Amino acid sequence: MAKRKLKDQVIKMRKLGMSYSQILNSVSVSKSTLSLWLRDIPLSQKQIVLLRDKNPVRIEKFKNTMEVKRNEKMRVYYEMAKSKIGNLSERDKLIAGIFLYFGDGSKTTSATTAVTNTNPVLVSFFMKWLIMQGAEKKKIRIKLQLYEGMDISYEINFWCKELGLTKDQIRGPYVKKNIRGNMVSKGVHGHGTCTILYENMPMLDTVLAYLKYVEDLMS
Repeated sequence: MAKRKLKDQVIKMRKLGMSYSQILNSVSVSKSTLSLWLRDIPLSQKQIVLLRDKNPVRIEKFKNTMEVKRNEKMRVYYEMAKSKIGNLSERDKLIAGIFLYFGDGSKTTSATTAVTNTNPVLVSFFMKWLIMQGAEKKKIRIKLQLYEGMDISYEINFWCKELGLTKDQIRGPYVKKNIRGNMVSKGVHGHGTCTILYENMPMLDTVLAYLKYVEDLMS
């Protein structure tokens, strides 16, 4: 009686579209017995498709395959970009910094050259760009905007290490409240927002002159 009840349960599970592995994980029966009981109960085409699409091993293989394809495609484009751009000259870096300021620089401060960005590479580049224009590194300051839920000490140390600055050169940080509580855990905010500040009127005049000249060239 118990065996008959178990068989009926297995057949019912199969008719619901469950795979052999799913059934074996739910009932205590050998695979050979399972095959015997279900030999006359094939899955429909729709059930086969559903099982195939939900198979975790298949899904993982698909993801890995797509990642390999994406990486290979990006490698091809990267090599193309490398061949077209080559190395950056000092003039190239000068122009890159000017356009970075066009996008992310402050144009309203009275005596401070300032760029704000979330990308540590761009922030680091602009700091080096300022030094190329004659800025004194020890006089550079940064202002951090972090988010509730972040490890504040870790982020301060991160930016200090990334930029080669001391904690004395940091203003703040300002910690902003998260509207969505899970944004930090998902990495949406990265390392927060960093503003490079250099308080020096001649530097600001120089940068604004660069902007004006390039703007005139483009008009």
